[in-house]
Amino acid sequence: MNAYIQELRTDHQRLSRLLHYLSDNLPGERRPLEPEMMQPVRKSIEYYREYSVVVHHGKEEALFRILVERDRSSQVYVDVLTAEHRLLVHTSNELYAIALGVERRKMSDRAMLAKIMQRFITTKIRHMRFEEDTVFPLLESRLTMDDWKRVIGELPVDSDPLFDRGAGEGYLGLLELLESHAGQAAEGRR
Repeated sequence: MNAYIQELRTDHQRLSRLLHYLSDNLPGERRPLEPEMMQPVRKSIEYYREYSVVVHHGKEEALFRILVERDRSSQVYVDVLTAEHRLLVHTSNELYAIALGVERRKMSDRAMLAKIMQRFITTKIRHMRFEEDTVFPLLESRLTMDDWKRVIGELPVDSDPLFDRGAGEGYLGLLELLESHAGQAAEGRR
């Protein structure tokens, strides 16, 4: 497997951990909306906006441009994914504003927050699955060695501020929560 595609898949696996944590902690009938619970939600959205949108999507879109040069029929896939990138940015901005409002005790609409979070999570998981099942194999089969060499200069280089050790001090609490959540989920499956 191509190292660049593997890096994108690793980003997806990491983001899936975050999305599962958010999904398991959606406010609802049985889970009260506590302002203290919003900090991990807000930090998760900050991470998404800082890393996934800027770095990860930047990498994908650089690859997508070259894919379309090589295979015009892939344009329809790229158009869908690019539109979804914009939708996910819009939804993450909306979620961030709501989480901040709840955290500051200026808003308390559980149903709205849960609905938007669930829409974001569902859309992002479906989006990543489409990339992995359809577009990443196209990238691997259509791009030439020269294309891959060319794209190296276009790809944003940045460490993952949440999952790369020491990369982002501001996310340590969130990383610990995710690790704890993963451990609890593993124990629950036994």
